[in-house]
Amino acid sequence: MRIARVAASIWSTKRWLALAEAATVALLLAAVAVRGIEAERPLPPEERDTPALVEPLQLLSAGSRARFQQFDALVRDDLRGPFWKAANAVYELDGCPDLGTWLATPAGLEAEQMIAQLRRGTPEEALAALALIFQIARATEWDAGVFGGARDAERLGRLLSGWLRARGDGCADDALLHEPALHAVVLYGRAMRKSYNAPLVGREDSALERARGFMAELAGAPGGRRTAFGKALQARFARATGMLADESDPLEGFEEEARVLLPDLDGDCGG
Repeated sequence: MRIARVAASIWSTKRWLALAEAATVALLLAAVAVRGIEAERPLPPEERDTPALVEPLQLLSAGSRARFQQFDALVRDDLRGPFWKAANAVYELDGCPDLGTWLATPAGLEAEQMIAQLRRGTPEEALAALALIFQIARATEWDAGVFGGARDAERLGRLLSGWLRARGDGCADDALLHEPALHAVVLYGRAMRKSYNAPLVGREDSALERARGFMAELAGAPGGRRTAFGKALQARFARATGMLADESDPLEGFEEEARVLLPDLDGDCGG
């Protein structure tokens, strides 16, 4: 019996040793496998769920300078130097010059060229371009008034229509540019309405036709088929969009929206 007990004990010990060895081998194999797994790399900014810029409308506001530095990491390396040169010129603009007069200066020409480059880039670069346009509109005079000056208002309209032509089609489904693009249309409506209403009597027909043609291109003909952006515009500004069919004053509704949404962008920067 004693021999049997000793034999059983030896067998049990060997069994536990075998199990321990098997467990050790398994742990070693697991460690090797873990070391072979490449660590997950962080996604680049354009592939992250969290947007690089939050509350984009703030970047079109009077306080946009406080956040403008956020564009530094979002603008292409080859544009960063000239971008900041143009941006600094825009944000240091003072004295309320006429918009067209300032755009004809070397600083104004560089800013306009930078806007044209940025609007064709990433959504973040396009937003930077629109922020520069809004700041130019804030720091210059473009209110036509009763004694003329319609060209300054129309020059602002061209800056905005150039941006909207470049980005409008994709803005309907773009989380970053959707609301800024709608506000760009409101400012365009205000600027071009000032332009075609500039004469003391009647309308400036050529400016009126350009405004009507562009809005039909951007949003779709009144009463006809709407573009994707036109549907977004109609959903956000139903009354103003409906008034585009008015032959004599198609942008009156957008002027009404501008009084609420963009009260400081009225073309009279010193007023």
